[in-house]
Amino acid sequence: MRRYELVAVFCLTILSGCDREAATPLRSSADTGQDERLSSLERLVQDNKTKLVAMTESGALTSTASGFTPIASDIGILTFQINEIEPNGSGSDLQIQVGNPTMANISQLQADLTWYSKDADGKWAQRGSSKGITLPGDYAAGTWTTTTVSLSDIKPDEFDYLYVQKVSATSITLGATQ
Repeated sequence: MRRYELVAVFCLTILSGCDREAATPLRSSADTGQDERLSSLERLVQDNKTKLVAMTESGALTSTASGFTPIASDIGILTFQINEIEPNGSGSDLQIQVGNPTMANISQLQADLTWYSKDADGKWAQRGSSKGITLPGDYAAGTWTTTTVSLSDIKPDEFDYLYVQKVSATSITLGATQ
């Protein structure tokens, strides 16, 4: 029995010496400085993440640019490109090519568009015209689809660029092509 008593006393001695306050090492002013730098870096990363998300949720398209612009939608990244701009009465018709690299077939898209004209000096106007629209058509998974958007108050020679944002799918299907 003496052996068990000795083990019990030994364990109690070890456990009673474990004080959390005493086990916490003293912090130096260098540690505090590092904590402040770490907090500053964490804020910077979060700010840049927010900016990056905002950058991909919208995009500017021009009639002269080659290539496409990726824009985040509620179902993933879609790509947009202006193919042509043609006169239509006192306005213009834009042929926009939409790429759907997702695995979903989309039956309609909605987006907020803002279009800008050139001023007398050929520079971008400070204010544009805006409208929320439904982009008609079916956008099959893994394909490009051309759709037409009518802009009533800007002629092709006045058009400078189109800002696309808040893209969302009205309806999607998964599986076989529609």
